[in-house]
Amino acid sequence: MRLPLPKPLRLVLPLLPFAMLGVQPAAAADVLELARQDGRFTRFIEMAEASGLSDRLEGRGPFTVFIPVDEGFAELEPAQAQRLDSASHATLERWVAYHAVPALIVRDEVVHTPVVPALTQQLRLVDDGERFSVNGREVIEADLRADNGVIHVIDAPLVPHFPY
Repeated sequence: MRLPLPKPLRLVLPLLPFAMLGVQPAAAADVLELARQDGRFTRFIEMAEASGLSDRLEGRGPFTVFIPVDEGFAELEPAQAQRLDSASHATLERWVAYHAVPALIVRDEVVHTPVVPALTQQLRLVDDGERFSVNGREVIEADLRADNGVIHVIDAPLVPHFPY
């Protein structure tokens, strides 16, 4: 006959392997929450929130989001940066959507999917084993896993082919 474990043990027992390794289980986070926790993407997050797409990116997913680091916005041409700073809600929505793919794409899968549809246009992914890029922008950190997708950190914003 098997005796039931006391409730405190039932709650702690599943965490024991993590405690033995000195590792805390990861907190649940969607792609935008993970980006907020990271701290390198404040400009992109502000644009996602202003565009209204933050609700979608915090949703069910899966999403692959190519998020530029804040310093990367300095790579934009002055006219591009000015247009982005004064962009309408609709334009910001299209611009943020250009950085998001409604599917899960990890770096290991890039050779099988070199062209992917973003929420607005297609993106071209290249991974030659040393360098991973999207539309010519370098992925400086790949495969940051979230509950509803993955983030690939890029060195500068993607510049869409539509007017903004």
